[in-house]
Amino acid sequence: MPAQPTVLYVEDNLGDVQLFEAALQQCRFSLNLRAVGEWREAFEFLEKRGTYWNAPSPGLILLDLNLPVVSGRDILRKLQRDPLWKAIPVVVFSSSHRSEEIDECYALGACLYVVKPSQWERYIDIVTAVAKLAGSGRGVLSKDPTPAVGTSVLSPRQPVSERLAT
Repeated sequence: MPAQPTVLYVEDNLGDVQLFEAALQQCRFSLNLRAVGEWREAFEFLEKRGTYWNAPSPGLILLDLNLPVVSGRDILRKLQRDPLWKAIPVVVFSSSHRSEEIDECYALGACLYVVKPSQWERYIDIVTAVAKLAGSGRGVLSKDPTPAVGTSVLSPRQPVSERLAT
């Protein structure tokens, strides 16, 4: 039986982490979801330091942008400077739908930008897409987008919530 893919979720809002976990359970995806609340913990996890000395290497990082002290954008910058971390796909999961922010995240190396939805059905669709991406082993999205959830497609440069709404 293959190992469960590990997703490192960097999110300071415990409610958002619990929503993601509930959606994973409902979708019956088997992911090793590891949540940390801020940048120090994220890098301790990645560097396998302190309480994370035995942490699995993540196959995907799910990153909130609005974190205390160090923003998600700063974390993206740091990830891009290290060849090992740069190889880990990063999905930005944010409540912001500002195009400038989305463009900046893609420029900083995010493989996907996802706007946090307000409807549970959309949340399920997004969690399904993220879980499939984490479990695919590819870590990047192809240039020719293929259907991922229903009739929706995952392709770079557009927030997932907009693609799922069509």
